[in-house]
Amino acid sequence: MKRTMRVARVLLLVSVVAAIGACNAASDSPREPKAAKNISGEELLSVSQAELSASVSLRQRVIQFAKTRIRQISRANQTRTDNRARVTAQLHPYIELLVRVAPERSQAETLQLLLGPWYSLWTNQEFSGGPNLARIFQVVREGHYYNLSDSPGPGGIAVINALRGAYAPMPDALAIRFTSNAMLRGSLVGKTGAEVAALADSIEFGATAVIPVPGPIGITGQLGVLYIDEDLRIANGRQTPVFDDNGNVTVPGEIGLLYVLERLEGPLR
Repeated sequence: MKRTMRVARVLLLVSVVAAIGACNAASDSPREPKAAKNISGEELLSVSQAELSASVSLRQRVIQFAKTRIRQISRANQTRTDNRARVTAQLHPYIELLVRVAPERSQAETLQLLLGPWYSLWTNQEFSGGPNLARIFQVVREGHYYNLSDSPGPGGIAVINALRGAYAPMPDALAIRFTSNAMLRGSLVGKTGAEVAALADSIEFGATAVIPVPGPIGITGQLGVLYIDEDLRIANGRQTPVFDDNGNVTVPGEIGLLYVLERLEGPLR
């Protein structure tokens, strides 16, 4: 009986030691510091690089916070053209934060993420022709892309504008050149991402008839990727000015262009 009790005590002691060891092992794994857990809202803008490096969960919270704020600001100002400088300033700290915490990606990974249909949430670029700023889409394929937008046509007819661009990778940006501009009757309202992409492909392969129209054909520029993941893309860019044979600027250049795009999956109402 006494021997049985001694064996039981030994087994109990072994169990306790094992449990303590498991707790110590768990405490040795990376955890979010207590101070970091209490950081929330706008306080996340001021987190240090050391805090971000020490906590995976904090980095994830920062990314989600910044993306949410960027979407909110962009959507609230999507169709306005009178406050672009102010909105750019509002977006800046959140974009800067995203850039700080963004995972490192190779150029091949970035190019792969670029592919597919995107929806423009906001941009500070000026547009000619009066497109519906709430109905601008971009479909990126290997080597080319289409900017598709709902625009007013002759006599108030609803038309889709299709501006094609070609691109080539550079070390820190994409070199772009507009190659064609066209329109077709219809609307993008209610189309899913797959349907918008299919329309761009149909235009590219000549299966959908379009009417060529004047546009920025031949104009070049650069497009950078500040941040990209599976559902959000933030790009910056510049447009190269066009000169005539006498050095006179015929199309002014643009710098400091900013674009916020969301990957398009389901239908947009």
